[in-house]
Amino acid sequence: MKILITGAEGQLGKAIIACKPNNFDLIISTKSDLDLRNRSLCLEKILFYKPDWIINCGAYTNVDKAEDDPELAFSINTDSIQYISEALRKINGRLLQISTDYVFDGTKNQPYKPNDAINPINVYGRSKAAAEKIIENVFDNDGGGLIIRTSWLMGSSGDNFALKILSLLEERDTLSVVCDQIGSPTTTFSLARICWKAIEKYNLDKKCSFPKILHWSDAGVASWYDVAVALKDIGLELGFLKHPGKIIPIKSEFYQSKAKRPEFSLLDSKETHDTLDVNYEHWRKQLYEIFKNLI
Repeated sequence: MKILITGAEGQLGKAIIACKPNNFDLIISTKSDLDLRNRSLCLEKILFYKPDWIINCGAYTNVDKAEDDPELAFSINTDSIQYISEALRKINGRLLQISTDYVFDGTKNQPYKPNDAINPINVYGRSKAAAEKIIENVFDNDGGGLIIRTSWLMGSSGDNFALKILSLLEERDTLSVVCDQIGSPTTTFSLARICWKAIEKYNLDKKCSFPKILHWSDAGVASWYDVAVALKDIGLELGFLKHPGKIIPIKSEFYQSKAKRPEFSLLDSKETHDTLDVNYEHWRKQLYEIFKNLI
């Protein structure tokens, strides 16, 4: 079975490749050889390789910069999904789309379920929500599109909160981190394993019996401040940090950012557990394992 990975050079793409089961053949694609904004190139590449699945890890993920350049964010996150979906329909291929907790507005006080109404409050979230709608429209009820929403993605490479915090802790005497936005971190390898598990399970089940949207994050609840404190502890324990600065909790209103973020975006992953028959581990343990493996 052939699987085409877009955004293979990104943090999730690298984890997807590293976790690949033996019974799949990978077609690796990066932004240098597949510009997702180019419709004709997307169609040409997909029709040439004829993958059974595309795992779309390519995305514009800078939430604040998206506010300044919504056209670019929508071009990469939304328009490209139209091109990819069109091509896959021609060859009866399937799409696994990575989406985000930021499709929700954060006003709920319980974990968001896959069928909860979406209401994004920033450009990034709106671009990903629009992509979900395209998948729903193009594939309709034939089971060709699978969406996995995740939250607070972090890994040992790329541009993410964990690496930024570890770097800033060595550079600054004090570091202010938001304490009133609640969610759960997800490590890249945790999500990568779920992606492969979903494809394997999907291929065994009848299309109509498989959920069209799944949620996945690591276990537990945290604020960004909680995660920063945990990263400091992990860095000290593993020797990454020698003289880290002090972490100070602040409210969102005192932290300058262009994009508004959900106050509460915890995802309910129960359906994923039940569908894929998987267990999950606490986000702190997952983060520890990722950075321990770098030693």
